[in-house]
Amino acid sequence: MDARLKAQHIYDVLRSTFIGEGATRMMDDVYGAEEYSGFIDVLHRTEKNYTFLGAGNFSTVWTDAEFDKENKVLKVGTHRDQDAAFLYLLWAMVPANQALPGVLKVYEVGKLGEDAYYAVIERLHGIDDDQYNAFYEDEEGDNRTPEYRTLEVIAEFFGGVAPTDVHDENIMQRADGSLVLSDPLGWSTGSTKQRVALEKRLMKKAA
Repeated sequence: MDARLKAQHIYDVLRSTFIGEGATRMMDDVYGAEEYSGFIDVLHRTEKNYTFLGAGNFSTVWTDAEFDKENKVLKVGTHRDQDAAFLYLLWAMVPANQALPGVLKVYEVGKLGEDAYYAVIERLHGIDDDQYNAFYEDEEGDNRTPEYRTLEVIAEFFGGVAPTDVHDENIMQRADGSLVLSDPLGWSTGSTKQRVALEKRLMKKAA
């Protein structure tokens, strides 16, 4: 089963579990829940091969035996109109951006339905407080870390469309200890026209 079909299956089960027919705002219910066990139980009754790794405001992250072999994970997100993560995933796929320090490796990204999306990305690991503090060390001086300089590039590019939103859960690390900006943008703040135009431009560059 390819990544899109896997993501569609997860999304369909998520919708049927957490929102009623015709509802569009589902991740609010998921993120507000103290436990994800109910959703995981439902998913495992229909497909036992997925492993739930985590979630944010508008997305969940999964793996299975195939992704594990390739050191990749599957991200399934909603609310492209509010969550700028989809824009960052497209930006990260642009060849000119892939060489920048700290940019997430994105292998595949696409839309699901009217407002959801999926992405196949590299598998990462959490960081400790010392690593997080080191990222911001000398943030206004000449000794800024390479990853912090990349964050500045991202902030400039997405200015007026989405602010940066970096905390200890969306700076992660690879097995070699190098830091990665896994989800550095906050909610979309620009107009729908701005977001859609930027989305189309990035999709062309990322193709």
